[in-house]
Amino acid sequence: MNLIKKNDRFYINDWFNESIEPNDKIEFEMPSFCSGVYEATIYFDNDGDPFIDKANNHIDGCRSYELVKTKNI
Repeated sequence: MNLIKKNDRFYINDWFNESIEPNDKIEFEMPSFCSGVYEATIYFDNDGDPFIDKANNHIDGCRSYELVKTKNI
């Protein structure tokens, strides 16, 4: 069950050509003057569309981004 309200979701349907799983993460590469780790956990809605929390969407300020796979054991 997603605890993120619909208005707080940022959909990422077209960001990746590879398979995305729940709890995979997106790491945003930021300019050198930004410190810290910028990442977002990927969730899926009831229709199977991937999204991230809008509060963790750093696409506008980042240089690039990459998918970090979370392996479920």
